[in-house]
Amino acid sequence: MVSGTLALKNGYYYAVLSYQDAAGKRHQKWVSTGLPQKGNKRRAEQELIRIRSEFEIPPAAGELNSNMLFADYLDQWLEVVRARIKPATFGSYQGMVKSTIGPYDKHKEAFRNRSTTYWNLMKKEKEQTKKNEYYQLMIDDLKKALELDPDDKMVRQLLVQRLSSNVNVDAMLANIDERIGDLELEEKHPYESFKQYSEAIGYHLEAESAEGNESYSPDIKRLIEKIYKIADEKLFSQIDNDDEQMITFFNTFHRVAIKFYSAEDKGSAEKSFLIMYQFSGTRKCAALNLAYMKRRHETELTTQSVKELLAECTDLTDGLWCVNTALCYIYGVDGYEIDWNEALSVLNSAEDTQDAILWWSDIETVGREENNLVMILFHLSDKFNIEDEIEIEERINRAAADGFNIPPNLI
Repeated sequence: MVSGTLALKNGYYYAVLSYQDAAGKRHQKWVSTGLPQKGNKRRAEQELIRIRSEFEIPPAAGELNSNMLFADYLDQWLEVVRARIKPATFGSYQGMVKSTIGPYDKHKEAFRNRSTTYWNLMKKEKEQTKKNEYYQLMIDDLKKALELDPDDKMVRQLLVQRLSSNVNVDAMLANIDERIGDLELEEKHPYESFKQYSEAIGYHLEAESAEGNESYSPDIKRLIEKIYKIADEKLFSQIDNDDEQMITFFNTFHRVAIKFYSAEDKGSAEKSFLIMYQFSGTRKCAALNLAYMKRRHETELTTQSVKELLAECTDLTDGLWCVNTALCYIYGVDGYEIDWNEALSVLNSAEDTQDAILWWSDIETVGREENNLVMILFHLSDKFNIEDEIEIEERINRAAADGFNIPPNLI
């Protein structure tokens, strides 16, 4: 058990931790909170709680622990199993550990340890040029260590802690994850590459949100292109459809796709929806958006027909599906015969039209013509009451000018 208390030293608060090792010997460790005494007692108390909760009692030499190298653990494991396995088997295991796993693991550890050396040198150095040099060497070594083991949380945490305040941490981690994804792809590991690219997109979104960017950077567009190139049935067969992290990622992907579409980058939007289409949790949503784009002749890569895509949606009362399908009957696309009565019948089957009205009210995105046609449909329906600044007669005149003839029996 670790106990802790606050102490003052040179005008600063320190967390003083007390604990016993495995042999029962008592130890004490002082950890600086970085907080000056004046006006910071409450913050220091909070820091003490955090430091105490995160502190792990250092293991004794040779003792198994969560921070030891995998190679060192295997060395100890070999000694345990030596007497229980055949000499030939032991020799094979030992050769694998010594020739492959050990050097790899210790190479990563060397980068991590050397980065700490650079960190200490940087803090002691007075000349700014030399400080900058040590800083860059430290960051480079941490990045190399992370490339060797993307799941090393300690290295990732060190990067976050040691990056300069003027460096966007999320952008830095995104670039590292993308680089790791490229390396995985070179080794022909598309699934691992996909995971790294996905994490990189998440970091870029955080970075751009913090900077207040309204449109996505070329970085996200580039990553979508990379994922699209490796997104096939074999890759998606490895993805757990119940994985909460993947579900969150693909739902975020929808937001990315919509933003690309609104920014007139139809190509990136289509690729984003096609990636979503292969994940079962977002397949219906992606199909609906691709049907919308294909109906408007905005797709270049989608092979499915509008009818096939709309058939993916099993909820025939969904407002977006209903409006999309109704417009197919108005425009007569992809085998749909022009039929205003059928279009109105489909719209009347909708239950919740709030999202549909919101989307088709955006004239800049959907265009004046399509906005006008959808508003006419809602006016003609006895089921919905919508607020519209333009009278139905004016809208019908606009539709006629655009070449659309509304049956007299509906007006």
